[in-house]
Amino acid sequence: MTSIDSNIVIDSGLTMGFNGAYPATLSEGGLCFNASTTMNLRQVKFNMVVASGSPLGTFNAQLFASSGTFGTNCQPTGSALVISENLVISSINGDTPFFTFSSYFDLQAKTTYAVSIRLVSCVKCDSNNYWQLKYAQTDSSITSNIYYWNNPYANGLQHSKLKYEIDGSPIILLKTKYGSLTVRNVQQANNFTLYANGTILFNVVGLEVQQRNYRFNAISYGNGTFTVKFIGGPPFRVTTAGIGAYNGVSEIISYTTMTTSILVVDYIFIPCIPAIALLPLSLAFIGLVGFASLLFAKRKEIENDRFVIGMETIVVGASILILVAGLIPHMANLIAGTSVC
Repeated sequence: MTSIDSNIVIDSGLTMGFNGAYPATLSEGGLCFNASTTMNLRQVKFNMVVASGSPLGTFNAQLFASSGTFGTNCQPTGSALVISENLVISSINGDTPFFTFSSYFDLQAKTTYAVSIRLVSCVKCDSNNYWQLKYAQTDSSITSNIYYWNNPYANGLQHSKLKYEIDGSPIILLKTKYGSLTVRNVQQANNFTLYANGTILFNVVGLEVQQRNYRFNAISYGNGTFTVKFIGGPPFRVTTAGIGAYNGVSEIISYTTMTTSILVVDYIFIPCIPAIALLPLSLAFIGLVGFASLLFAKRKEIENDRFVIGMETIVVGASILILVAGLIPHMANLIAGTSVC
């Protein structure tokens, strides 16, 4: 990991969460920085303290293109270029954990970017429960400036800079005579090999579920067959402009024409039932609950109590099974944070 920019000096604090989560004012703060070389953005951390009460909320880091003059009125422009994983923060008195970017973003050399920490949701943040984002504004040698969300953005003073650290890593390019792969996420493999015949081989046996997916930018030069192999279990899904097939031992992706495209090898299957398919189950559940209620209400009017109790047990049990059957796919999607429907 290589440091892109950082600052350890603090003498001031920017209020965060006083008015709630974004898009409320004072829910985001950040600064601009210059990327001196081309590299992958990997992680960023900030420095915060609890200013009042016991706030609790979810934050992420966001990278933007910038507008304005660096060091004077530099601030974000447009939509976020990339967003980090979320972090829940409550009690804190110092550096946050690192916000990590699971999807690599290539920072371009000699380009100015804006990076923010944003409060995206609140359990408890208001005028009695909020944080301060720490920064420096009295060191005249600082050439940066901070900004904050005031609907729209507003700038802090010149010579101001958050206490923060932003890190990257060299761009990993695997190149053969017929094509190349640029790594686009953090990956682990038992080993990988580049062969003279234009094949790139990854051994991922035993790591498929832990890794979840492998993502690349793939370029085929069109001057021969560019082949990528993954030794391991069969993937659930492969996104490629080439031709993919599993031979019982490895997934083989082949490119024979000139192309630049995304290659994603997914090893995770998330079960899902579309909501419309659950309608019959929902109706059956409502009907059975209603029938059970009717049996219970009529129990005294029916002489055979044992029969009624037995029917009630069957109906209630069936209702519970139907309810669970309907909830399982939704729970899976909730845990995964996505759906393959």
